[in-house]
Amino acid sequence: MRLQSFTYSMSRYEKNNLQAKKSMEKISSGSQVSKASQNPTGVAISETIKAQVRGLERGQRNMQDGLSLLSAADEGLNHVTKQLHRGYELAVMSSNDTLGDEDRKAAQMELDEILDTIDDTANQLEFNTINLFGSDKKFQIAGGASGITMEIVLQKTNVETLGLTNAKLDPVEEARKLFPKIQNAVTQVTGQLTKVGSYYEAIEHELTNANVLEDNLKKGLSLMSDTDVSKEVIQLAISSIRQQADQILIGDTSDIAKGVLAIFK
Repeated sequence: MRLQSFTYSMSRYEKNNLQAKKSMEKISSGSQVSKASQNPTGVAISETIKAQVRGLERGQRNMQDGLSLLSAADEGLNHVTKQLHRGYELAVMSSNDTLGDEDRKAAQMELDEILDTIDDTANQLEFNTINLFGSDKKFQIAGGASGITMEIVLQKTNVETLGLTNAKLDPVEEARKLFPKIQNAVTQVTGQLTKVGSYYEAIEHELTNANVLEDNLKKGLSLMSDTDVSKEVIQLAISSIRQQADQILIGDTSDIAKGVLAIFK
């Protein structure tokens, strides 16, 4: 009976020792499951969630890049709009018969500079070395959430596409013909600005959704895999107390066993 008690005490000691090691592993690693063998199903689920989180994080960076691209496009289009407004003002001014020849020539020089500026914007405005308005462009923005992909379409915006090639302010008849042309150009650029604004709002909306989804997944992952430190510290203390009690019991049982064995010698 005493020998059986000794065996039982050793077994319980090893069990408590193992429990103490597990608690220490969880506290030191910060994870409830530090090895796949501890919880294969839990590891599979947590790794799937981790992959989703990483995809959402990358998708949010993609969308931030998309917003930066749209900000650059918005700035470029607003610059073109300001140039067109000044061009319209010059056309109105040059339509007046009281304007002198030298004044008309000066207005034409300024208009030529305006048109050159519009072409420079179309040819030189870039985002990450990608020209935005030199030709028609389509950009696919991968959101990373449920395969969401958003499309940005930018149209070529230069003097030719705006219908202002060889725009003249002299003679006065040419200046008056320029009115509707510039108005149409402003309408065209304003339409693009409206689209850019719509794209921006759509991406911001998806970015917010992705951020909320990421937070929820991280919370779920934390509940599933993060160690409850206070709980494990208490469990470690309990295991330590039990180990100490088992050591005392093993010591007493061992002495008794030695005494019994001595009788049979």
